[in-house]
Amino acid sequence: PNRGIHATDWPYFRRNLGSQASVGTGDTHLDGNRPPVIGLTGGIASGKSTVSARLAALGATIVDADRVGHVILAPGGEAYGSVVDAFGKEIIAEDGTIDRRKLGAKVFSDPALLKRLNGISHPLMATRMAQEIARLRALAPAQRPPAIVLDAAILLEAGWDKLCDKVWT
Repeated sequence: PNRGIHATDWPYFRRNLGSQASVGTGDTHLDGNRPPVIGLTGGIASGKSTVSARLAALGATIVDADRVGHVILAPGGEAYGSVVDAFGKEIIAEDGTIDRRKLGAKVFSDPALLKRLNGISHPLMATRMAQEIARLRALAPAQRPPAIVLDAAILLEAGWDKLCDKVWT
């Protein structure tokens, strides 16, 4: 059976996942009482997905920032109305969703608009991710994951590292 992630697994992580997989002697989050939150970040093709998959195979729960972003931008999501108000109804697709290509064309050609979008979406994403981490940590011990991985390419830039016990780059 999968026993999850334990302190005895960290030598494996150091050997197979890189030098960032380390736990200081003062780390108290591996005692089973509170799963650690590992912030996983890096650029395109840096191996985030591979590391996430390996940690998930060991029992970790993955909180994917990209998925959270899609949820808050969906109709009824926390950011939907504010984003439509900020960027206009022309970003709405026929099915009522935000057309990410149209939104991207606007914000990625104008740094001020990108900053505006991030100012709307990043705090809402942080709140939703913090709620998910709290929910996972509040589960009964038998259901609680041994670790929580926050997978986010812009973890540091968005300030989401504050949600993490450790950050792996």
